[in-house]
Amino acid sequence: MPSRTGDVPVRGPAGALERVGDFGPLHPLVMVAHGRYLAGDHEQAAAACARLLPVARLAGDERTQRYLHYLAAIVAQELGRLDEAEEHVHAVLAGPADPPDALWRAKGLSLLAEVDLERGHPAEAMV
Repeated sequence: MPSRTGDVPVRGPAGALERVGDFGPLHPLVMVAHGRYLAGDHEQAAAACARLLPVARLAGDERTQRYLHYLAAIVAQELGRLDEAEEHVHAVLAGPADPPDALWRAKGLSLLAEVDLERGHPAEAMV
């Protein structure tokens, strides 16, 4: 059962349930890129995501990877790089399914719909 802090139970190495927070252990990396985004420096935010994704991947931190892909998708969309935004959204949607995360799925599908609308494809955005 989720705690009030958003933790979800998962099986640890010994098979016992352990709490894992909403954010991955490398979440401070996300905050570097997110800070650039909040400051309005979208190019630097995109560059930070590109530099930090391999670090999170090598560390096996799927939660941080998913968050970085989501941020990279938002930044790419705002920069008009719709193909790049779509690639990152698909990475968000392909994230770990155990436990299933309806929030990330909703966020990804919403952003994908925005990309479709910006491309002038409202019918695809509705699917």
